[in-house]
Amino acid sequence: AVRVEPIVCFGNCERGCSAGLSQPGKWSYLVGGLGPEHAADLLAYGEAYAKSEKGTVLRAGRPESLRHAIVARFPASVPVKETAP
Repeated sequence: AVRVEPIVCFGNCERGCSAGLSQPGKWSYLVGGLGPEHAADLLAYGEAYAKSEKGTVLRAGRPESLRHAIVARFPASVPVKETAP
């Protein structure tokens, strides 16, 4: 249920290696401060995210090593207001 795709840059240099979780119709998350030791926990978080209805995995539902790793979340869609010319 989890697919990993490389991304060149998330612009999150201060928090080290980063990953994003995204699915259509769900909140998207940016996770930072990652290293090779987080690989298994990141996959477990990805599975929990995939199973969630709206993408929300509460802190208690994330692996211990990722409980404070969320840098940002983004809504499934952002309403765009049209402006008059």
